[in-house]
Amino acid sequence: MMPITWGAHRGLGAFCRRVGNVRRGDWRNWVTRNLAGLDAVRGLLTPEAQALRDDFARLRALPSGLARLQALRRAGIRRQTPAQDAALQLMALLGWL
Repeated sequence: MMPITWGAHRGLGAFCRRVGNVRRGDWRNWVTRNLAGLDAVRGLLTPEAQALRDDFARLRALPSGLARLQALRRAGIRRQTPAQDAALQLMALLGWL
């Protein structure tokens, strides 16, 4: 598995690598592992954090892209910039979360 390259990486090459990571399912697998990690420490999470984690896990399993996008918005899950937020919403539509 290739390392996931997110964050401050700039340029077309870095962008193409990130798109490849998403399309191959690397990002989805990374999120799955993180959700499992949160499950392992669930008792340490606030009730609000537990609810947000559960909302996100449920929306990933929805069969329709539109349903996933609506659930993402209802949960208030956003990224740091409008471009990142648009990418997250596209990933929800395509089932890449």
